[in-house]
Amino acid sequence: MGLAGSNIFGREALVEFRANVAQDMGDRRGETNVALLGNPGFMQSVRGTKVGTTALQIGAGLSVPVGTQGTVFVNGNADFRDGANSVNGSVGYRYDF
Repeated sequence: MGLAGSNIFGREALVEFRANVAQDMGDRRGETNVALLGNPGFMQSVRGTKVGTTALQIGAGLSVPVGTQGTVFVNGNADFRDGANSVNGSVGYRYDF
């Protein structure tokens, strides 16, 4: 994490990098019984995916000040675990009042 420069109003741009190891705890049951509302006597068992409980999460972000009260930001994140991976990102504008 660090400052990447400043604008003419003295506001600094910020670059950040994130890393995290996450451990999921609690209920690990991935199966349930379901039935249609019109026929509650007919039950079926539905199984969910089996994913790992330990994950490596990484991310990066950049915030650039615009004017005296606005900030443009870009963020990206990734989650890696056994059986399931995900990647997401966001771009936006913040206005401080």
